[in-house]
Amino acid sequence: MFAPLRNVAVAAALFLTAVGAVAPSAASASPITTTQQLASLLREASSVSSLPSATTPSVAKESTDYSGWGNCLLNYSGPGNLAAWPGEKACSFGDVRSTKTIVLFGDSQVWQWSDALNTIGKKDHVRMVLLARSACDLASVVQWDYYSVADSKNCYAFANLAVKKIAALHPWGVIVAFIKIPTTETLSHHLLSSAAYSGYLADRLKQLVAITPHVFLMDQHPVPAQNPATCVAIHPTQLLHCGVSPTAPQQAMNEPDFARAAAAAGASFVAQKQWFCSATYCPVLLDHTLLYLDQYHFTKTFTVALTPILEAALHSKGMLP
Repeated sequence: MFAPLRNVAVAAALFLTAVGAVAPSAASASPITTTQQLASLLREASSVSSLPSATTPSVAKESTDYSGWGNCLLNYSGPGNLAAWPGEKACSFGDVRSTKTIVLFGDSQVWQWSDALNTIGKKDHVRMVLLARSACDLASVVQWDYYSVADSKNCYAFANLAVKKIAALHPWGVIVAFIKIPTTETLSHHLLSSAAYSGYLADRLKQLVAITPHVFLMDQHPVPAQNPATCVAIHPTQLLHCGVSPTAPQQAMNEPDFARAAAAAGASFVAQKQWFCSATYCPVLLDHTLLYLDQYHFTKTFTVALTPILEAALHSKGMLP
């Protein structure tokens, strides 16, 4: 029943593999500096039904407002190795001269925060290194993904090789982010329970904790039932049909699974639903900022606006030297 969700995710991943060849948008918005400010904005946004006269990015540019370093995001359908990865130097940003390195490990979910982490790295004197593969679940088990058995195995092989590469980088820390579909199963179509999945994810996190004690697992964000960028363009006076309820099953928030895995592995975790949703609604517009690049990713404008929130979360877990 979740095949359409995975297929759409894969389609988005395949699109994102081309972003490195195109210049990202230069849109910007005022930073959101406190969780109280963010909560207030989300409450207000939860009752806004019409677009304002001007937004950042514009509606026309919303679907191209993505982060830089897209060339460092490996293709979903590529081989299960690091041959296509441009390398440590090309995929470094933040304070590139720092002796402290934080690796950004995962799929396009970690890539979408690159510009925010670039700013944090420069401010806190940390070099960020992006090592990611599109639409790749990092749990330490080969999963059936409804697209290709070969690609399922290649994702798992990539993750194993990436851990070895991370160890060779001797990082200060690792920030982990990736998307998990609501229902997971093995290649033999054995459904993974929440506890079983958490165990496999914990196994992967333990590999990273063995390299550095500073491992931070990011929570996931709401996944609306339709592409918000398209919905906003078609229905500018019906925005409340474009977002999603915090309790909708398709939104794919995996806080219990992720929190359990992080605790078992000794990694850090911060629930992030409150970054994206009020108590009643997960909007697509915050003040004048459009939030979604597509169903599965935020606009660069929004992630950059959340830089102070992300930085505070990393500091709270001792992730920044």
